[in-house]
Amino acid sequence: MSPGKLSFTRVFHNVDARYVDVVVNLYNFAIDVPRPKDEHRRFVADRLLAALKANSNATVRLYGSASRSGENNHNDILSTSRANEVAKLLAAVQPQVKEIKGTGEPAGPGPVEDENDRGVRVTKVRRIAHHSCG
Repeated sequence: MSPGKLSFTRVFHNVDARYVDVVVNLYNFAIDVPRPKDEHRRFVADRLLAALKANSNATVRLYGSASRSGENNHNDILSTSRANEVAKLLAAVQPQVKEIKGTGEPAGPGPVEDENDRGVRVTKVRRIAHHSCG
């Protein structure tokens, strides 16, 4: 079995709105399986959970997805299940999990099976203090 993968796809800092969000994609879930792979679980336990515990003002949103290989209805259910499985790993900080959603399969043309489509997008938002000068 190939390993679970992750990629940091974006760090966005909005000074006016006073927040930083970091987007991490947990991908290459096994085909038709909602449970995260060991590599995903280690990242959530070692990095994400620790970061959320260290900053109670931080929140997280989870968006599951699926490849195009199944029927639309099945992929909607599978993508939601993937997001819910990652949310279970965050039970210790459940109040900080603000959204859990399945997005189904990607819209438009593309490969039937793509490891990037089988995953959960994690968006961690951290409020930043506003410092005034003067």
